[in-house]
Amino acid sequence: MLFSGVSAEAAEKDRITIYSLLTGFCAHFPDHEFRFDDNRINGVVFSMRTGFPHKDGFDDASPFKKAAQFVCQWVAAAPISTTTTSPCQHINAVFALLVAAQSLHNATLSNSGDAPKNTQLGKPIALSKHSFWDIVDALSTTTPAVGFKLVSVLLEQLAYKTNPACQYEVRPIRGMVSPT
Repeated sequence: MLFSGVSAEAAEKDRITIYSLLTGFCAHFPDHEFRFDDNRINGVVFSMRTGFPHKDGFDDASPFKKAAQFVCQWVAAAPISTTTTSPCQHINAVFALLVAAQSLHNATLSNSGDAPKNTQLGKPIALSKHSFWDIVDALSTTTPAVGFKLVSVLLEQLAYKTNPACQYEVRPIRGMVSPT
């Protein structure tokens, strides 16, 4: 699983997995020439773990927060470049969203409160093509400082859409503002 810990070994495993995913991803675009900035990729893997924007740190963060941190760091670093535009206009956001979705599939949630304990996101995130490209477009300008919390909630809700038994108790939104 991606993003499993803060150790140097876990970071190296993530780096190797990311390069493997990049190879598979680029194979879907045989008419495109891609370049990868190794320094930026290494920076993303390192930045994910240092100064993690969650009070409990990287190790105790939910898989949603870890995936969101990856998305925000990857998009901001923009380590993939290509001279071709369409369909790769937001290539870094496309790749980051795909990696985040893959990292969440089969992730285990150790929730507290009214959520099921130690549940697994057994079904992959599923989206319409329209939603996928709208989300990619929205993610294409995110930054770690601005987007982390929103991207985390977005990924959580996307995962719960296809894994509803994993989510916290739901209530109509109007019930959220009442004092009880």
